Amino acid sequence: MITRFKLFLAITLSSAMLLGAAQAAEVKGLYSADVPVHGQDDAERRQAVRDGLSLVLIKVSGRRETPTLPAVAAVLESPMQFVQQFRYHALPEQWQHAVDAQGQFYSQLLRINYDGQAVNRVLRAANLPVWGRARPSALIWLAVEDWNQRSIMGAGNLPHIREVFIRQADQRGLPIILPLLDLQDQSSLGFADIWGDFQDDILQASSRYQAGGVLVGRLYRQSADEWQARWSMYQEGDVQRWVTEGLQQQQVLTEGLDTAADIFAGRFARLPGESRDNRVAMVIHDVATLEAYARVMKYLESLDLAKDVLVEQVSVDKVTFSLTVRGELQSLEQAMVFGDTLAPKAMPQSPAEAVEDAVSEEESVPVRPVLSYRLLP
Repeated sequence: MITRFKLFLAITLSSAMLLGAAQAAEVKGLYSADVPVHGQDDAERRQAVRDGLSLVLIKVSGRRETPTLPAVAAVLESPMQFVQQFRYHALPEQWQHAVDAQGQFYSQLLRINYDGQAVNRVLRAANLPVWGRARPSALIWLAVEDWNQRSIMGAGNLPHIREVFIRQADQRGLPIILPLLDLQDQSSLGFADIWGDFQDDILQASSRYQAGGVLVGRLYRQSADEWQARWSMYQEGDVQRWVTEGLQQQQVLTEGLDTAADIFAGRFARLPGESRDNRVAMVIHDVATLEAYARVMKYLESLDLAKDVLVEQVSVDKVTFSLTVRGELQSLEQAMVFGDTLAPKAMPQSPAEAVEDAVSEEESVPVRPVLSYRLLP
């Protein structure tokens, strides 16, 4: 008689506790790129396709150096093999004031969709991370001093600066939150608080937004033709600081956000091979219809940290799945916390509720972790 265990419920909510109710987003368009162009001639389109593939490789891996690595640079010589579709569009708001290296405005936007599976194969062959769609969000507080004018960027002001952040955040696949600057914000945080980088006041004012990290910037004009920004990133009790400077305001802001994205990727985009794969079971509650089942299956199969998703058992209002986790189980749990499809379900009151006793004298089956979630409305 073979010993069978109803898998012990070993869900660990350490990542959820660490990040609290941090807001995040399921990043859309992870394998597409928006490249501004001046026209529709073949030469410019070929270059745009190559530039777009570089952007996607950076966005998916989380690493700016990815396109320059020898194992990756070779595929950029023939980027068309990765293209699924492309189309020209009118310039959206966030690109209206963007300029090229010569200071010329663009006229159109070329949107290119790439083969996600092919991109992932390139990254894994180069031993690079494949950062999933569920990512933590960054709240941005930016104080700007332009000669004698002082202001704070929010969701409804300083459009030229706001466009730079929105555009670059999209290219890096980093969800961002801009403060509302409503009465609550104004009463809890002022220009001097941001300029002085007063940590306690900033974090207290940021708590309402429940972001995965808080980026604080102080942008000012050093001279008639030079800008500088001082940055601080607060995340999980840690703080990192850096400075960017340049002749163009856009360059200074872009470099600041790029560094913030690097910090997020360094924490959340795991390298392959950092730990061995784990086979786990996942019980999803509140799955009572065929549409709900299809929604859960689609979500699990979309997670880059999960593979080989199979159905083990179906009951009235829950489904048990079996899947393999790439790397550490904690990374998958973290991704689930950031998503908007599933939420952790409380553990049983005692281990006995999670174990089915069927003892065998001949064989023992290792207990696999079981993750317990509920489907959100």
